[in-house]
Amino acid sequence: MIELKSCRHGRLMFYDNDLFIGRSLKETGAYSEEEIALWRQIIRPEWSVVEVGANIGVHTVWFASAA
Repeated sequence: MIELKSCRHGRLMFYDNDLFIGRSLKETGAYSEEEIALWRQIIRPEWSVVEVGANIGVHTVWFASAA
């Protein structure tokens, strides 16, 4: 089944039986926050960001608000 949850960076939809990303989102409301911490140091608000290979797009919501 697909689950909709308010997570750290916005509302996300994911498969509730996903063993990695879905489980992390379900249990903590976030996934791979270390990557966002790295991007936070690099990305500037006036930039355009193209996310290639976004998997299910967990970081896409954060990228959209950062750039």
